[in-house]
Amino acid sequence: MPKVVDTADQLAETLESALSARADVRVGFLGESQVGKSSLINAVVGRIALPSGGIGPLTAQATRVTYAEEEALVVRYHGARKLREVRLNVEAALVRRGEIAPLRDAGDEVLTDEELLHDLAAKGEPTVDDPRKQAAQERFEYLMNQLWHMLGAGRNVEGAAGPPRDALRPSNVIILDGLRAMLGEQPRGDAAALEPYAPFIDDVRRRVGTEETITAASAGGAREFNRALWARAVGHLAPMVEELEVRLSSELLRGLTLVDLPGVGVTGDPGGQVARSFVSAGAHALVLVMRNNGLTDTIADMLERSGVITTLLFDGETESPSIHVMIAVTYLDVVAKDRYARARQEAQYTGEPPPDKHALFQALAQEMVDTLRAQVHKALLASSAFDELPPERKARREATLRSLCERLDIVCVAAPDFLHTAMGQEDLAFLRSPEVTGVPRFRDSLSAVGRRLARRREESIRTKGESLAQLLESATQSIGATYTDGGGRAIADWERFRTDLESAAAPLREQMKASHGELLADLKKRPLAEINLICKDAQLLAAKKLDALRRNGREINVRAIEAALRRDGRWERRSINYPDELTLRFVDSVATDWEPKIVGGIRATVRAIADRDLKLVERLCDQATALDDRIVSEAQIATQKQILQQHAKTCINWTKDRLDVMTASVRQELDDTVGDIFKNACKKALAAGRNRGTGARERMLDTFHDAGTKALEKACVKACEILRQHYLALYHELEQNYLAVHHDPLQEAFNNLTSEQLGRARRSDAQRRRHVLARVQAARSTLAELHF
Repeated sequence: MPKVVDTADQLAETLESALSARADVRVGFLGESQVGKSSLINAVVGRIALPSGGIGPLTAQATRVTYAEEEALVVRYHGARKLREVRLNVEAALVRRGEIAPLRDAGDEVLTDEELLHDLAAKGEPTVDDPRKQAAQERFEYLMNQLWHMLGAGRNVEGAAGPPRDALRPSNVIILDGLRAMLGEQPRGDAAALEPYAPFIDDVRRRVGTEETITAASAGGAREFNRALWARAVGHLAPMVEELEVRLSSELLRGLTLVDLPGVGVTGDPGGQVARSFVSAGAHALVLVMRNNGLTDTIADMLERSGVITTLLFDGETESPSIHVMIAVTYLDVVAKDRYARARQEAQYTGEPPPDKHALFQALAQEMVDTLRAQVHKALLASSAFDELPPERKARREATLRSLCERLDIVCVAAPDFLHTAMGQEDLAFLRSPEVTGVPRFRDSLSAVGRRLARRREESIRTKGESLAQLLESATQSIGATYTDGGGRAIADWERFRTDLESAAAPLREQMKASHGELLADLKKRPLAEINLICKDAQLLAAKKLDALRRNGREINVRAIEAALRRDGRWERRSINYPDELTLRFVDSVATDWEPKIVGGIRATVRAIADRDLKLVERLCDQATALDDRIVSEAQIATQKQILQQHAKTCINWTKDRLDVMTASVRQELDDTVGDIFKNACKKALAAGRNRGTGARERMLDTFHDAGTKALEKACVKACEILRQHYLALYHELEQNYLAVHHDPLQEAFNNLTSEQLGRARRSDAQRRRHVLARVQAARSTLAELHF
């Protein structure tokens, strides 16, 4: 039974894949900077594990919180190259502000003020008359505060004296000199001014470019471990951290991996890239963290840019989507505090009892949940992704969004108050009931996601295990039936039966050959033609988006357009991002068509082959029964049907597993293709001075449009290449297995109905029969004991 062995191998492979799938639930927390993602994770685990407000401006890395029996921190710090880059930017800004003069350092160029300003302009930094000056000033101040944080910000380090705890932030020059000292460079100002910060400077300098793993044992106990965690999570080392994994012995984390994704919406949007990579790598859940002001357009943008909607479009019509989406609303307690204060003041005048702060927060939370779901749906429907979509694609996208919003789990949380109560600091909390803070409900939602994933994994293991067991059971039954009776029928009857059945099988075999040829040719050629059409349609839709971006560009400040030109077609502060917009439109169009036109086509063809083969096998079995019902048993016929049906079922499931691998690579490949073209085009445009003089706006928009057109042409070619490669690899695997040219279910059924083994068995001695039947019984007993 060679085909049974092939099918068993495939089933075993898919079962092994299901067994080896990650059992932990990977939950990403995504939102804008300073929105409360880290505070929410801290509340979930019941302790300060991550920095409040992120781990500083120097990084765009995700931070993971996982379970471990022994608590540990795994930390990698920024290297000297990153710190020197920060130092050069700070120094350039201070030169521009007149706080220091240009200075030659080892390895630095001598820059005059005029040259420095030109260099800053080339990097897209604002000049004095630039309307972006305020935003740049805010970023500069935030950076300086982080550097002040690294110098201690008035705190002590490991018992060292340090500066007074009420010390004000020193001058920018002293902060710069502290950074230079961390790099082993000479100060620009008075070296004596750095003496109060020496312990912090030395502590940072020892860790530049290093990695470390800290456990309670290596730290010297639980208390020291918590101090080490604090220093790297919120203390002076936090801005130095490039990557951080926190391993905690928290029961809640069993089976959960919490990932604090970097804030999105910043210049260059590195956070968006990290979030997209997280989603495409197989995230199970994504928590969108938003403030109480209901920025649904931001949520819609995050869902688009993180790749969630693309993933759901690739899923097609399914009751079990690849990713679960939740919304956590933060800072609602701030609104509650304000309303409570006003209501309490009114109560003093009216003589009424003061309001219940818990009831007030719960009412606000219910109001937010009731309105937010509809607002999110409305914002998603207003997305520019719907612009000029054909009716069929538009309806498909609307159905996907409707399903997403119906499943949205929205929770309003007061994470700081929950953490205060968990740490015994109730006096600091506005809401002193843990349940009212919403965090327990949020925890329950995470646990529910974990249970759903566990059930889905168990169901996958069970169904694939049962399929393998059923196939092996059928095979052993067939072998057992062959060897059960060792004699009593004339060999001549058996040989005549075989000859007559061969004659009856001949026309059936011709029908099967013609049917296979037709369907296999269609399976090989039609999807490849469909892929070309899908990519061409995607190119046309993305081209319409490109035209819309050009029209919109005429309404945007020319300086913002120039800033985008200097940043390879991206300027997030004015929502300009040509590479992402075009790639997203292209990939979403492909995703919308992929399931119904490609995946559905494969399934339909495989089912058609299986259905036609099954009917032919049934006709052969009927012919065999009519020729001699003494030789053919009902058990043999049932076994043949079951094996054939199992072949088809295995193929369909196995095909879906292979297709899942493809979807992860498409977006990244096109990101690189489109991004490289824009980068080169913008570089050439700047070198040619297309951003200067009268008509600069149109010339820059021409640059973007020409680059976009070229990028979409290459994207179409690249996408066709990627999709065709994946599909042909899939087809080749199918061809070598279930859909192999030599696959002949009629011949297999014929062999099993008139097997040479049957003749040999009937001529074999009783000892041989007893031996084979004993092994069959043992195999069936083993299968019966398996539970999936």
